Amino acid sequence: MLKILAPFLTRSASALAGLALLLAAAPALASSSCDSVTGCDWKFCEIENKLSIAQQHGNDHQIAGLKKALQEATRHCTDEGLREELIDDLQDAREDLAEHESDLAEAKANGDADDRRQYQQEVEEKKADIQRLENELSRLD
Repeated sequence: MLKILAPFLTRSASALAGLALLLAAAPALASSSCDSVTGCDWKFCEIENKLSIAQQHGNDHQIAGLKKALQEATRHCTDEGLREELIDDLQDAREDLAEHESDLAEAKANGDADDRRQYQQEVEEKKADIQRLENELSRLD
């Protein structure tokens, strides 16, 4: 897909798009080999797996970003800090979900099918995000 869009993207936009695709796909790919570790070790494992994927695809921009992320995580990660970050992210996601559900109710009341589909999709995505965050948080317990 990036090859199709490449002529229309700047180098940095192309790199960001590639990183976004990798990061979106990587949790599914990386999680299985990191199941036996928790906390910061799990975070390091996830980043290392994403780094390995980026290296396999020769994406230098992703490699540089993930190496920096790994250095920062190694330097600053604590299990308690990770827990607090997940709790904050979970609270934000729940607030976003409430907002999307309100928008969905309004779209239903107005009979706007396009808005209803859009907000329904946003509600489902946010619920999945909340489930992922809750799973990550439970791994720390």
